[in-house]
Amino acid sequence: MRKTTLITLIVGAVLVLVLAACGGQQAEKTTQAEPPAATQEVNKDAESGHNEEAEGDDHGMEADDNDQENPIAATDESIAKGSQIYAASCAACHGDTGLGDGVAGASLVPPPANLHEDHVQVLSDGGMFSIIRNGVEDTAMPAFDETLDEDDIWHVVNFVRTYREN
Repeated sequence: MRKTTLITLIVGAVLVLVLAACGGQQAEKTTQAEPPAATQEVNKDAESGHNEEAEGDDHGMEADDNDQENPIAATDESIAKGSQIYAASCAACHGDTGLGDGVAGASLVPPPANLHEDHVQVLSDGGMFSIIRNGVEDTAMPAFDETLDEDDIWHVVNFVRTYREN
């Protein structure tokens, strides 16, 4: 294993432990993700949190991803489960309320997306699922395909949709 990868894993593990201790509860193993890799230097508009080259693009999604329908109804139970997964896997960067102001995301360039904004909420459920599953190229948004199962990702999509009303 390369030295930088090892250091990244160690720093990630320490950050996960610190965040778990701050939250007063430990995240479930199936919903715990490693923090994103160190910040990458690419052409960005730091004010809006967008990669200028990616503005209006498909974030690397396949055409079929946008058409994928959420198989899990947005029930109170699903939204509550999505909230728990979000708290364990997403809030460090996107913030407790989805404003993109999480502690771990403060130094990221581009900054994490504000999940209340239209550019997020206009995504189809399948598009949002794809971003969570595959991550976003040229950003610190990691892929959660190995840490969250598909149902968990759909629960997160249902939870993030609650920001549409705020």
